[in-house]
Amino acid sequence: MTRFTRRLMPKRYLARAGATLLGTSLLWAGTAGPAAAYKVVLHEDDSSEIRLRGRIQYDMLASSDQPEAREDSATVRRARVGLRFRWAEDWRAALSFDFNEDGELGGGDLRDGSIEYRGWPLWVEFGRMQEPFGLTEQASSRDLVLLERPQPTAIGPDYNFGIAGNLRGDLWGLNAGVFFATGSEQLSGNNPESALTLRGHYTPLREKAAFIHVGASASFRRPDEDTLRVTTRPETVLVSGLNASSPRFTGVSSYQIYGIDAAFRSGPLLVTSEVLLSPVSGDNQEASLTGAYLEAAYTLTDERRGYSTRRGTFGGINPRRPLHKGGFGAFELSGRISTTDLEGDQTDATAGTAINGESGSAVGVGLNWYPHKHFKLMLNALRVNEDSAGSAEEDATIWQLRLQAHL
Repeated sequence: MTRFTRRLMPKRYLARAGATLLGTSLLWAGTAGPAAAYKVVLHEDDSSEIRLRGRIQYDMLASSDQPEAREDSATVRRARVGLRFRWAEDWRAALSFDFNEDGELGGGDLRDGSIEYRGWPLWVEFGRMQEPFGLTEQASSRDLVLLERPQPTAIGPDYNFGIAGNLRGDLWGLNAGVFFATGSEQLSGNNPESALTLRGHYTPLREKAAFIHVGASASFRRPDEDTLRVTTRPETVLVSGLNASSPRFTGVSSYQIYGIDAAFRSGPLLVTSEVLLSPVSGDNQEASLTGAYLEAAYTLTDERRGYSTRRGTFGGINPRRPLHKGGFGAFELSGRISTTDLEGDQTDATAGTAINGESGSAVGVGLNWYPHKHFKLMLNALRVNEDSAGSAEEDATIWQLRLQAHL
């Protein structure tokens, strides 16, 4: 009996849970009439609207070659519920919470909490939001081509509390924000930092046959406690022990993160790439943390991902022939190569020895099915490498699935 079979047979509960979710999703998508918009409006009049938003992502491990103690057979990756507000023509607000606590439903941590004014050419947003950095980090998790974001994006910033401005032209967009270490994990995250973060992007070619995007980001940061450590996720939450981490830098008064990104779209093909660099200096410590990825997605049913000029990001897939219209939905092939080096040129001038960080890489391929614009089923095959200083290099092969529903 193969390892794959041995792993699956004891996990009958996993199959039952997956079948329940899948059956419910297909029933909903298959029986909905064309008029069903899948938007839940709690209040609406001529001047205002309150809409319910949310998503649930349920991940399952089909197979891996790692010890069972490292595996999690299934987990709730995200369970997010929120509200979107609109009043008058120019005001917007967002409020959402994550109800995911150690892979189970529970908790209720603040995710988004911001107010935006759109009455000027420069849109202004205040509150807790995603810092404007990078291509993939700006995109919604519901629109990813593989289950997780590329591991190098861990070098870049995440959500933070501050004020940001957004300006756009016909072919370009510019985003900038000032963010603050509030001392509150709910507002500033696990590693509170003050920052000035900027991103600009431009589309030099916008033809139907070919579309090109280029972008650049920079973030100038000041840690609240003068310490810094970067840890990546190996593009899965179902197998542990494969993270790559930098050393814990101390005495870091400030540091920078830089990124460049590019994308090419031609019909159903989308290719994206990003390179990140973060030079860090601390107490007798210096390093250049780097990462890069190349990613591609091809829609077999000829749909294409939309693009936001203001945000400089790509959206998800809206199937042309969903199940409720007698079709089979949309199918998408995806692939990615990513690498992260958290070692750099690290030296301890006092001890005269290297301060060892770690490096990691991942190669993944996937098949995504969109039976309806609000449902998504994903299958990924992933090969992960993690190289820790002072210990043996580790490799893992992982097969994983995701069931997703979102509003």
